[in-house]
Amino acid sequence: MISNNSERVASFFDADFKTIKKFVNPDENINIFSDDYANLDRKIGVQVQLEAYNHGKNFYDFKVTIQCIDSMNVKDVSLGYYIDWDVADEPDSNQCEYYTDLMTNSITNKFGSGIAGEITYKPGAPIYCAVIAYSDDQGTEAQAAGLDYDYTRLFETNEQIESLNSGISMQSSRIYDRSMVVGMKFKGPIYPNNTKQFHIVFAGDTNRDNLTNTLIPYLLSTDVKDYPGKESERIKYIELPETNELFIQLLDESEIIKEINVYDILGRKMQNADPNILNQNFAKITLTHSSSQYTIIEIITDNNKYIHKFILN
Repeated sequence: MISNNSERVASFFDADFKTIKKFVNPDENINIFSDDYANLDRKIGVQVQLEAYNHGKNFYDFKVTIQCIDSMNVKDVSLGYYIDWDVADEPDSNQCEYYTDLMTNSITNKFGSGIAGEITYKPGAPIYCAVIAYSDDQGTEAQAAGLDYDYTRLFETNEQIESLNSGISMQSSRIYDRSMVVGMKFKGPIYPNNTKQFHIVFAGDTNRDNLTNTLIPYLLSTDVKDYPGKESERIKYIELPETNELFIQLLDESEIIKEINVYDILGRKMQNADPNILNQNFAKITLTHSSSQYTIIEIITDNNKYIHKFILN
């Protein structure tokens, strides 16, 4: 479902939306569709590309790219998915709730309002299904609504728009036939031919703690470099294994390092890393194996925030 300005919504596949390219090469993991076929009172003017990535059993991450294909900009676009899990084949005894377990300090510090999710389960049954939307771009607000069948029985235009633009305010503790809407809202305009991106994760496990402990380190390490010495467009890393030191250099001399934080893979701050800002463009930290071979480094500058993951040698 996609809405804009909280005024209209396009939501029907093969009616509002049509596939342009289905599972295109090289990895056959990309699907592209648009709302070109929607009636004028429902058309938003967007094309959507989905890139699907499997990260293990029952764990998929979809990169969602929204492009404005209209001649005018589209404003306050919200894209989300309606999901009804029917856990344990007993829809009337399901619970769907905001996924508070996932919202640790390290997660909310990284994503701010750009992350939200729902988890569905049947009390007493070993099945947990989660959907999480996330983005670290500014101007995003993740949407997560836990809905009852009484609300979705007809699920007409007003209900669709409301569930896509409610933030995390639509929640219920009722055990019933439950469903969810999870997605992302982009505040402000998307100009013609411009794009916006976010990710949506679908994951499940027989144990809730295991599911949470899988998702947290994954989310903390997204969009990062997986080995030392990798040079990005803005940052150069120099590792000295013999001294356990990592030097960080900003390649843009006009950018200033303000703060550096070091975490283990579970998002716990590593107190012994001893970040030392040597000058406005250069810093040094000490990497150890005391907590984990994985280290997550957060670099905060006057204009940006960078998060990189390293696998220690």
